[in-house]
Amino acid sequence: MADQQLLALDQWLLYRLTSDAELSNLLGERWYADFAPDTEEEPDYPLGVFHIMTAKDNKGMGGVTCLTGVTLLAQVVGEGGGYGDLRPAERRLQELLFVQTAVNVSIDADAYAILGCQRVAPIQRAELTREGVRYNYLGGLFLLHVAALP
Repeated sequence: MADQQLLALDQWLLYRLTSDAELSNLLGERWYADFAPDTEEEPDYPLGVFHIMTAKDNKGMGGVTCLTGVTLLAQVVGEGGGYGDLRPAERRLQELLFVQTAVNVSIDADAYAILGCQRVAPIQRAELTREGVRYNYLGGLFLLHVAALP
């Protein structure tokens, strides 16, 4: 059951992050689960990447998973430049992922509710390749709660 909850969460994240007009103006539809595609050509920057870092099942009666707590890393990635170029997209990312009321998501014949999402830690880091290319990462760790619906 928890695997389906994570698939539903992936589906919701991709939809939420690629269908927002303001974020699309900043990043287009360049949001990826886990990593940007490995192609012959370099991807266009900036882009967004999210990773499910951990998921913890909470069991109910009969050993059935009733709630899954998920830690998500979501970040905007830029090539060269500084963090300031990424801040507008990172701010919009935070606004979009802040969930205060339940959001229902269906996958196959199953239905799930995202019961809440909040940022628990900011992320700001950079990496320098051997070729001297700097990549900046700006985003956060988010805590989400996903439940199966009857």
